Amino acid sequence: MARRKETTSTKVLNALVPKKEQASRDIQSVTKEFLRHCTIKGLSPDTVKFYEKELKGLLKALHELEVSLDDVRAVQTEDVENWIEYMLKNNRAISSINARMRAGRTFYNFCLKKEYVEKNPFEGVHQLRKRHTIGATFTKKQLERLLSAPDITQFVGLRDLAIMLTFAHVGLRLKELCSLKVQDIKFDGYGEVIIQHSKNRYARRIPLTKRLKTVLKAYCEERGTLENDALFVSVENAPISPRTVQERFEVLWSPLKRRERGFGESSRF
Repeated sequence: MARRKETTSTKVLNALVPKKEQASRDIQSVTKEFLRHCTIKGLSPDTVKFYEKELKGLLKALHELEVSLDDVRAVQTEDVENWIEYMLKNNRAISSINARMRAGRTFYNFCLKKEYVEKNPFEGVHQLRKRHTIGATFTKKQLERLLSAPDITQFVGLRDLAIMLTFAHVGLRLKELCSLKVQDIKFDGYGEVIIQHSKNRYARRIPLTKRLKTVLKAYCEERGTLENDALFVSVENAPISPRTVQERFEVLWSPLKRRERGFGESSRF
C-alpha cells in the first residue's frame, strides 16, 4: 500500500488530461524549419536542395488543387492521392512523382516527430511502379573507338582520355569524378584512387589498372602544379565541371556515331 502515497505518473496524467489546442502552423514556415533541420543534421547540400526543390513543386501542385497550406495538418491522405492523379493527368514522369513523394513523406515524418501533426498523410501511399529498362551501353568496339578519339598530343585530348579511362576502369559517378583531388591518386605500388566525395559519404579505395595508372601519371605530369588541387582541370586551369565533361563526351562521340550510321567521316576536333 505504500506506493499509493506516490504521485501519479506523468504518462497516466497525460492520458487523462486533454491536451491544449495546438496552434496551427503554415506549411511554408514548417518547410523552412525542416530544411534548417536537414542542414544542421549534416545532410549534403545536394540533398537539402533536393528536398527544397521537390517540396516546392509539391506545395505548388497542392495549391493548384485548392488544398489549404495555412495549416500543416490540413493535408490529408486523400489530398495526396488526388495529387498523384493530377500529376499523372499532366503527364509527369513517374520518377518525378516518386521523388516528390519521398520528399513529402520525409517532411511529414519530421512533422510527426515535432508533434505538428498526428498522422503522416503519405502513410499507406505507395510509390508508383516504374518499368525498369537497361540503359544503352557501349559495345567493346565502340568503347575502343571512343578511347582512341582524343588527340593525346594536346592537353585537352590527354585529359579526356584520362577521364574516360577513369570512368571505365574505376566505375564512379560524374560528380565523384569532378570532385577528385590530385592527392586522391596514389601511384605507389600498384596505385589506387581514393573516392572521398561519394553519394553515401563512405570513402572507398579502388586499385588502378596498369593502363589507367600510366595515363593518369602522364596526365598529372602535364597538368603540373596549380593553385587549385582539382585533378581534372580546364585549359584555363579551373576545376572541370560536370557539364564540361558531358559536353566533351558529346563532342567525341557524335562524329563516331554519325560514322556508324553512314553519314561520312568524322570532323576534326
